[in-house]
Amino acid sequence: MSARKPAILFIAAAATSLAMGAEPIYTDPVGFVKMGDPSAGLDDGAGGTIKAVPANTDVFLCIPLEAELAFSGTIASWDKGSNQITVSGTPGWAANSWTTDVPYSVIISSGAESGLRGLITANGDSSVTFTQTTLGDLDNLTVGDSIEIRKCWTVSTLFANSNLEDLCEIKTYFRTLKGINQSTSTSFTYYAGVWYDSFGPADNAILYPGELIVFRSTGSGVENLAVFGDVATFNQRNEIIKDIQGEVPEDKDAEDLHLGTSLPIPRAIGALDLHAENLDTVSFYNNRVSATGTKKSVSQILTFYDGNWYDSFGVADSFEVPPGVGFVYRRHQDSTGASLEWNEPAP
Repeated sequence: MSARKPAILFIAAAATSLAMGAEPIYTDPVGFVKMGDPSAGLDDGAGGTIKAVPANTDVFLCIPLEAELAFSGTIASWDKGSNQITVSGTPGWAANSWTTDVPYSVIISSGAESGLRGLITANGDSSVTFTQTTLGDLDNLTVGDSIEIRKCWTVSTLFANSNLEDLCEIKTYFRTLKGINQSTSTSFTYYAGVWYDSFGPADNAILYPGELIVFRSTGSGVENLAVFGDVATFNQRNEIIKDIQGEVPEDKDAEDLHLGTSLPIPRAIGALDLHAENLDTVSFYNNRVSATGTKKSVSQILTFYDGNWYDSFGVADSFEVPPGVGFVYRRHQDSTGASLEWNEPAP
């Protein structure tokens, strides 16, 4: 097993971060991040307590921690053509044992490709074959680089320690859907301990780090909403997609990307490696109980221009993006026509 970070206690201090809802706490060996309103559980002044999510309300979230660690080791060899990695030693895995019950990811956790992830599709006694789910190049691997196998986050595990109500929902977006002001593409509904999609039970549907997730409460709201997991010791990778349609300037389209930082700590917008270009924007939603309702309007927009982010008052490079909070990144129609890698170092 890999070494764990020492116990850390962190309270999100910036007012801009708290306004959108995040209060991370780390422990050894795992931590948790409160989702929704960070004041959940405190006295509401009316004889009750503040809920994480009030009734019939959307909150905009992302995954801030890593799921359960199942194996850690080092790389002995790899084959780029077949997307296969062999680990050092003789773990003696049963054939396809990483594919038979719940989905697992393989993660490169050190070296030049730190943070590269793949969904395991097969395995031998010491090798895993996978479909790559982040950018990265296996040619950059080195013998001895660290590797981890972790359970994927799914709709059934992400909020397993929360007191969910029947008929609450998780909604996600297709990453490659084109255009702006997109609606969510996939919806999961919770009932009697099971998550369902339009086809039936869907407890093992994967939720990916770095993507915006909409959680919708129903009639009574949710008392507490939290994610428990590990603090990553490797880079967090995401893709800033740009898909220009047409071959002449007037056919270019802006693109909305539904993202989150995947980090359990706040980070200033100006410090994020977003590859921002002039007139790109980032939009946030208010997750506090004071902002109720579904299909909320944006509460904060930042615009990039000539090397800085701006809000309505001026330069806003120090604006903190909270952990566990998703946002919409809009690439301007004139931004570079290429997909770029957003690569953040471990906290």
